[in-house]
Amino acid sequence: MADAALVKKLRLEKFPHRLMLQNPGPVTELEGIAFDSQILHKPYDLALAFVFSLDEMAKMVFQAADENWLSDDGLLYLCYPKKGNKTYPDYIGRDDIFPYLKVDLDTGLVPGTHLKFNSMAAFNDVFTVIGLKQLSEKAYNKLTNI
Repeated sequence: MADAALVKKLRLEKFPHRLMLQNPGPVTELEGIAFDSQILHKPYDLALAFVFSLDEMAKMVFQAADENWLSDDGLLYLCYPKKGNKTYPDYIGRDDIFPYLKVDLDTGLVPGTHLKFNSMAAFNDVFTVIGLKQLSEKAYNKLTNI
């Protein structure tokens, strides 16, 4: 059974066309919620991926952007092991993400993409999740003053 509080926090019901990649095993918090497990029909309203290093995170961000995984206003959720988790020996430090992805601190944009940092939340005791929103061309131009 899905964790109702997490489903509400991530607004999963708002996104009918969902994708989940690199699932590390049973994700009981999302049990019963339909996700494609491979890219079948782009664009998606929501793509959720589990990543275990900053390299994997960057690869996922740029792959999603380059391959147009998301619809306008779609979200890319990246779940990563938090510091102090008892499951994985490695973790991603929250304060390392923006510098590694070279996020523009004024706009929240990842350079070379239309993905804007949107949110950060606890997923469970092991993972934290960050959200990046796919901006429409109009919203991107407005944000960057083009």
